[in-house]
Amino acid sequence: MLASCLTALTLAHCGAANFYVSLTGNDANPGTKAKPYRTLERAREQIRKLKASGPLKEPATVFVRAGQYRIRAT
Repeated sequence: MLASCLTALTLAHCGAANFYVSLTGNDANPGTKAKPYRTLERAREQIRKLKASGPLKEPATVFVRAGQYRIRAT
C-alpha cells in the first residue's frame, strides 16, 4: 500500500504515468521498470486511482513485457 502511494506521488510530480507489467513481477511492486506489476489488472487499478485524484497531465502508458497474460474478468 505504501509503495502504491509513493508511486502515485512520484508520478503526479513528474507528470508521466508509466507502468510496467511482467510475468516475473509482483503486484505489491510499485510498477516501475525495475519492479514491475505481475498483472494487467494491477496496472489498471493504479491508473484508476490516479484518475480519481484528478485529470492526468499526460496519458498513462502500460509497458507489457513478453508473455501470455490471462485476464480473469473483463
